[in-house]
Amino acid sequence: MSENPNEVGTLTSNSEKPRIGITMGDAAGIGAEITLKALVDKEIQKICFPIIIADADFLLRTARNLDLDIDFENVAIFDVKNLRDEVVYGKDAAHTGKAAAQCIETAVELWRSGRIDAIATAPISKKALALGGYDF
Repeated sequence: MSENPNEVGTLTSNSEKPRIGITMGDAAGIGAEITLKALVDKEIQKICFPIIIADADFLLRTARNLDLDIDFENVAIFDVKNLRDEVVYGKDAAHTGKAAAQCIETAVELWRSGRIDAIATAPISKKALALGGYDF
């Protein structure tokens, strides 16, 4: 376990595979489901070391709700702990837009510091981003 309180697992891998930071996307949309279903595909873990940037509690609860069996031994979660309000699926909200943007900002910080090699982002809602105070 990492010493960083945000890391569930470690961001380092024992292999030469690239460390890909994957942001969860909008919690009120399909972002978490797409991210989790991608992790079920063993081919993903053959080509990279996935590091999910998300609210870990929300992500793990979503995995349980979808009855997905994910091998978290080969995946790390960087826990941004930013979804404490209720999430209503299919409804744009300021807190889910802000959370999605914070995941992207965190991914960029991890990349700039050399802790990840690349970034992929699950679907986001531009309307929710705007509600969350992000003018893009």
